Amino acid sequence: MSAQLLSTQTVVVQAAADIRALMARTAQNLVTIGQTLQTVKAVLPHGQWEAWLRTEFDWSLSSALKMMQVAERFKSVNLTDLRLDVSSLYLLAAPSTPQAARAEAVALAQDGAALSVPRVKALINKHRGGRDAGGLQGRPGASPGAGRRARRA
Repeated sequence: MSAQLLSTQTVVVQAAADIRALMARTAQNLVTIGQTLQTVKAVLPHGQWEAWLRTEFDWSLSSALKMMQVAERFKSVNLTDLRLDVSSLYLLAAPSTPQAARAEAVALAQDGAALSVPRVKALINKHRGGRDAGGLQGRPGASPGAGRRARRA
C-alpha cells in the first residue's frame, strides 16, 4: 500500500471513531439537558417555562418535551458508547413507544448494533403487534377496520 493510501485510511478510521464518540456524548448530554429542563420547569411559576425556553434557546415546546421524555425514559441507562442517534432516541422515548421496544433497542445497542431510525421504527412496529404508528388497528376498543376507515376519511 502506498503511504498516501495509508494516511487517508488512518484519517478516515480516526474520523469515524471521533464521530461515534461525539454521538455517544450527544445522546448522554440529551438526557442531562432533559433532566435540567425538568428541574427548571418545576421551579418556574405556572406559564413561564415556555417563555423561558423561547427566550433562552428559541426552542419549541415540542423540542423541549422530547428532550424531557428522553431523560425520563433513559435516566438509568448509560448511553455512552451506544450507537443511538438523536432521532432514534426521540422515537424510543415517545410515550406511545412500548417499553418492550425500548428494552430491546437498548439491548441491541449494548451489543454493539447501530440503531438507525428505520430500524427503530421497525422495532416499535414489531412491539405494537405490527400495526402502524398512526392507525387504530390493534388498540383496545377500536373496531375492526377502524384504522383503515380513519385513513380513507
